[in-house]
Amino acid sequence: MKTIKFLSITALVVMGAILAGCAKELDVNPVAEDNIVVCTTTVTLDVDDTKALSIVGDKGVKTFAKGEQVALHYYDNTKGWSDASSQALSEEDISADGKTATLTFELTNPKANGNIIFCYPAALVKFNNYGEFDYNQIILQNGTLASLSANLDLATASGNLSGTNLPANVTLTNQLAILAITLKNSDGSSDITSTITGLTLSDGTNTYSISRSAAAGPIYVAIQPVSNKNITITATSGSNSYTKSLTGKTYAAGNGYNVSWRMESAPTLGLKSPSFGQVIGSDGKNYAYNATRPSGVTAVAVIAYVSGNHGLAIAMTDENNDNYIKWDPAMAVAAAHAPKFSGGTWRIPSRNEWKNMFKPGSKYDQYLYNDLNTAIVNAGGTPLPQKSYWTSTDGGSNRKYIMTFSDGTYVIDGSSQGKELGTIRARACLAF
Repeated sequence: MKTIKFLSITALVVMGAILAGCAKELDVNPVAEDNIVVCTTTVTLDVDDTKALSIVGDKGVKTFAKGEQVALHYYDNTKGWSDASSQALSEEDISADGKTATLTFELTNPKANGNIIFCYPAALVKFNNYGEFDYNQIILQNGTLASLSANLDLATASGNLSGTNLPANVTLTNQLAILAITLKNSDGSSDITSTITGLTLSDGTNTYSISRSAAAGPIYVAIQPVSNKNITITATSGSNSYTKSLTGKTYAAGNGYNVSWRMESAPTLGLKSPSFGQVIGSDGKNYAYNATRPSGVTAVAVIAYVSGNHGLAIAMTDENNDNYIKWDPAMAVAAAHAPKFSGGTWRIPSRNEWKNMFKPGSKYDQYLYNDLNTAIVNAGGTPLPQKSYWTSTDGGSNRKYIMTFSDGTYVIDGSSQGKELGTIRARACLAF
């Protein structure tokens, strides 16, 4: 049952009128207070939806639990989109073997008939400026079922307020697919899952990075649903790197999949006389940007700096599908950049590594970047736009340095920026 209570300002207005009648010389101007709406609704996890966590039996099926909260994204008349969390669930709030719960919310100045989005678990309520769910939150995972089921098995429902009332009943539907992954060596004779400490899965649009302690499998990964997409998997085990390419895969929302893949050993970097502007191919060899490469060999990076037998090559495109990304996910996704190479390490460039990839300009801490952009474009990559990019350099006090391109130069931001800043781009470099 739903109940609505308004903390009305009527009493204040009446009192103001009485005071005004008794002391007309006073200029009484009542100040409007927030309109607080307390309401309840019954929420059910969709029993017709094949639950993603059912891949491990009843233990993995999502149910409500005491102390949990559901979040609500709603439109506030005063400040636009706003978030509210339900009161923590008690045992009395939960019914139907954990599939249904009665929730109580307190909304401030809700817009009549405004849009609403329910989100469970509440920890995943973060949205972008367009009122859309921020899927950047699932980039980093640890591969365990416990963490996934508690934090990443996203279920949502969208709708509208009825006036300022919540709908009487709401059904939450899972939005992610969940993979239970086991890995084998190339001929399938040996299971290598228990040795894997890093795994990355990329569908060409979204990348998911799993960092874990070596342990028995499977490795659990929550992903946005895909339909007929090519997927690249990379994995690391000590000094060994593995890769796998899948074609035309479909993983639907609300479903769980037990998958087992045979992994190939990553190619070894075999660079000969590397120089600025050359392309590193997916076979680990270097080529002139306009040279014909062997069939099936694609350009993965452009050599940007060489010192002796070592150097840096910059990736062809930005991480996170050329979208903004926070510092922690940027570091992880860059480290997991595909393809992997034995003898090379992908990472976000440090301050000095960014500097090394540019030719000196005329100012103290500015460097021309036109030459590098030309090399990237010649190789078929996406140039670095005049935007801010992360460095891996620690600025202290939980703050990280950024660098910014502008007017053919680039400037290191000496003031540093917080690592939670959400308006920064990332591009990996391959250190060899």
